[in-house]
Amino acid sequence: MSATGGFYNFDDRCVTIYTPTAPDGTMLRKYVNGGNYHVWMFNINATAKFFDGRLILSLIPQYWIYRTSGAYSYSVEDFIGRVQASYYLNNFYFVSSYSSRRKHPATQAEYRETIPEQYQLQVGWGNGTFNLNATAYNFLRRSWVSGVQTLRSEFYDYTRTIFSPAAHMRFSISATYTFGYGKKVERNNEVDKGEFSGSAILK
Repeated sequence: MSATGGFYNFDDRCVTIYTPTAPDGTMLRKYVNGGNYHVWMFNINATAKFFDGRLILSLIPQYWIYRTSGAYSYSVEDFIGRVQASYYLNNFYFVSSYSSRRKHPATQAEYRETIPEQYQLQVGWGNGTFNLNATAYNFLRRSWVSGVQTLRSEFYDYTRTIFSPAAHMRFSISATYTFGYGKKVERNNEVDKGEFSGSAILK
């Protein structure tokens, strides 16, 4: 188990101000610097292993505190989290994960945004050379909405809905084959090596 915290400060941020310019409702949009954006975050990462390490449970709760000032003064507190369970049985593996809904004011914009929950189930088999994988994403969701942005100001309000295929239910099936070439490396660890080099072939 581990715990972390963080603070983010953005002073004199740029936001959009909307003001009426005529009786017919015409709005003037102007960009100004004003107001601050402060964020506090507290995070706990807990992992437990059972059945000789075959079952791994991971829990990551987070508490976010947002404070903005200026033309758009918001106070938002959001308790979110991610839960993941992984089970390994011989060459088979089963993974499920869930990330809760999020809400926060945008860093350099005047709106507040809500992001829906995300979840998935994954089943796979691998022997180091062949790997078969089937994944179901958001398998109970029929909506395509990936976010909702809301603005409330003195003269102008709006609600903007964002759509994305990633928010809708989707399914994927993949099959991969790994073969070695060049200088010998650990076959099951190419991804980790690739993070530190442009190729799995190391000098």
